[in-house]
Amino acid sequence: PFFERFKNPGDKRNFITAGVAAGVSAAFGAPVGGLLFCMEEVSSFWTKTLALQIFFCCIIATSTFDIFNSA
Repeated sequence: PFFERFKNPGDKRNFITAGVAAGVSAAFGAPVGGLLFCMEEVSSFWTKTLALQIFFCCIIATSTFDIFNSA
């Protein structure tokens, strides 16, 4: 029942957009950069809620990468 949400094409697209943003932000160490990259290049539909969710995802990805990189 948890994965029923991701059968919708719009939700799949948003999930992939968040993954791309997390990867870019972790690679370059810039959460805002990942968000802006996805706004400009990846996403075809954009909402304020999606922007906040993706920004939070980018912050978590960058923080996690920095923690593992410092070990």
